[in-house]
Amino acid sequence: MSRCPEILVVAEGEFETELVSTLHAEGLAHVARRCADAAEVRGAAAAGLGEIAVVDRDLVSLDVVADLERAGMRVIVVGGNAVARTVDAVIAALLGTATDETPGAMSSDVGSLTGAALAAQLPPDPFTEAGSFPVPPPAPPSGAAASGAHTRYPPRSRRRAAAPPETPREEPAVPTVPEAPAPHRGEVIVVAGPAGAPGRTTLALALAADVAQRGLRVLLIDADTVAPGIVYLLALPDESAGIIAATYRARNGELDALVLGDLVDHTAWGFDVVTGIEQAQRWKEVDESGLAGLLRVARECYDLVLVDTAGPVDGPDAPASYYGPARDAARAAALAECDRHLVVGAGDPLGMRRLLGYLRDFPSERGLVVVNRLDSLAAGVGAERGARHILARYGGIDRAFLVRRDPTGVARAQLDGTPMLASDVGDDIAAIADALVGERAPRRDGGHSRRRGAGRWRPWPRR
Repeated sequence: MSRCPEILVVAEGEFETELVSTLHAEGLAHVARRCADAAEVRGAAAAGLGEIAVVDRDLVSLDVVADLERAGMRVIVVGGNAVARTVDAVIAALLGTATDETPGAMSSDVGSLTGAALAAQLPPDPFTEAGSFPVPPPAPPSGAAASGAHTRYPPRSRRRAAAPPETPREEPAVPTVPEAPAPHRGEVIVVAGPAGAPGRTTLALALAADVAQRGLRVLLIDADTVAPGIVYLLALPDESAGIIAATYRARNGELDALVLGDLVDHTAWGFDVVTGIEQAQRWKEVDESGLAGLLRVARECYDLVLVDTAGPVDGPDAPASYYGPARDAARAAALAECDRHLVVGAGDPLGMRRLLGYLRDFPSERGLVVVNRLDSLAAGVGAERGARHILARYGGIDRAFLVRRDPTGVARAQLDGTPMLASDVGDDIAAIADALVGERAPRRDGGHSRRRGAGRWRPWPRR
């Protein structure tokens, strides 16, 4: 039996309800999404959620129809001079029974049929109907008939007499096949941490830009399913969610290096971005298997893959979901697939308390602790020494990276839509980047890069 096509529906009122219920009852097609407007159907088509689009002429313009057709979808326009606004007419168009003279118009013998009767008018399925398989060739003769007068070869005694004497010959040398090079494997690092907006996204952007300046290929994935913000911090277009399209292709086994290259956004700072969901309620479309497949393909294409995630929504002892992906599934999948992860917490007293609680609930030997936005006004005099003392005494953390608070640099970066490069905390970001990538690639500028800080140009420190 053939597979039911995936359909996107853009309609309203009783016609939409009757059409969806009829398609579901008759089993003619599977409604992948009931879109409300042109923007939603464009995004669903870009994400590859459907094969056929049934759109109402009063809700969708001809430009949208052209965009859907360019995306590889078959479009059935309802209303106007196209298909009549009836369920039978749409089913006839789905089954290909519309006449060629007037596209969308039904013939007289088909217009009065229902969905089940229309399905009966289809030609027989060559994979299910009897007598449609190719006839196998007849079996060769066996037994006495095979060894009779019609045999192709002479008797064995005559073959031995006619055979020439065997002469020894040298065996040709077998050419040695060089071993295939080992496949490229980049490193996946997840930027995680407790809830409360400790600055995970801002730190991930700064790290991606710093590592990209060193000559490495860097991919930044926005896997935050609670409050995604990379699109807005870099002033990228938010017309479609790149992570939804990438995870959908990976889940269906269609994601490779070429497809991933078409889904990423190339930035002016040397790294690529997979944009996140534009609406938080679409978190169910980023499942565990799709995200794991995306990370496996990204390893083969990039030297470093940074994954920005949200804070934990469910606790470590939360029950599993039996009816679909859990609310925290994307973050859990990223942590299970990564090589290391950065645990980012704020440097104020409340942020340190949340950081210690996160380290207790989600212990990991592959985590690097980062205390972000450390300020003497919020943490008291001797903030750096106090933060290290608290982590060592109450969390057992002997080594941590400290990033000072720089409200001016963050505000300038957000207004300009750029990563936090020209700021006073460039040395702190460079120290974290050194711990992540080590000496795998030199900087493109030979060890120096001009940065604006404290009103003058300063070189990168040599380490």
